[in-house]
Amino acid sequence: MILDVKSERFHSPGRKGHPMVSGMTRRVMVIERSCGAIVFREIEGETRVLLVQHKPGHWSFPKGHKEQGESDHETAIREVYEETGIRITILPGFERSSTYAPRPGVLKTVVFFLGAYQSGALEPQLSEVRAVRWMGPEEAAGMLVFDKDLAIFREALACRG
Repeated sequence: MILDVKSERFHSPGRKGHPMVSGMTRRVMVIERSCGAIVFREIEGETRVLLVQHKPGHWSFPKGHKEQGESDHETAIREVYEETGIRITILPGFERSSTYAPRPGVLKTVVFFLGAYQSGALEPQLSEVRAVRWMGPEEAAGMLVFDKDLAIFREALACRG
């Protein structure tokens, strides 16, 4: 989605019929939306969470861009599978988002859901991510570098019970 934004720098309109031109600037803001999931699984009696190492090197949760006609849930399920080889279902009652500017002129919102492991073995999509791992909650919290990711993860842990 593209949003045409007028900056706050402008002059008051002149007389009737004269457009407001002087000092007005326009810039185009691209709006992006991605969806993903915080996926939990019990392995040998211990809670594990699924993390991916993104191409730039940081660890986070699997996520990706929405495709036309997809719901947020469909996007999250597809992206988790594509990036990790893991099939999930979305659990009800948890939806958190983070909005930030990854680069000038772009405003991105990432929506995260709680995901429950269904099947599959870890198989990273190396064109998208460097690595995928199941980690304990404490290790995972220590790997998250973005404050918002950590806050959402803590909320997911609390919601999970």
